[in-house]
Amino acid sequence: MALFGALIAALYGAQIHDAETLSIDLYAGRLREADVATIGGRGNDLLTRVETGRYGETQGPLRIGAVGAEQQLQHARHTGIVLSFPAYAASAFRRGMDAGLGYADVAALIEVLPDSA
Repeated sequence: MALFGALIAALYGAQIHDAETLSIDLYAGRLREADVATIGGRGNDLLTRVETGRYGETQGPLRIGAVGAEQQLQHARHTGIVLSFPAYAASAFRRGMDAGLGYADVAALIEVLPDSA
């Protein structure tokens, strides 16, 4: 499931670069950097938080992701990119915020994802 989500996010990122007429080489470089950073550190932290259900004490609160997801949705609307993924992501983050998880680590999003359709 995580790999599928990462693939969708990567494809959406490619659409953003295309819509903004940015170089695909620039995008590929950013994707490689993000992949290394995720696997090397944050990815393990997220997995640990999900496994333990402990989402506090974080530098990556869900509320920051909620703002980003809403900005992506607005960008998709503005540029004409397909809305299904950004709408789903924004909905998931809104559910997290509504559940009172705004100051919890973004990994807490797992608590509301099954209901985010």
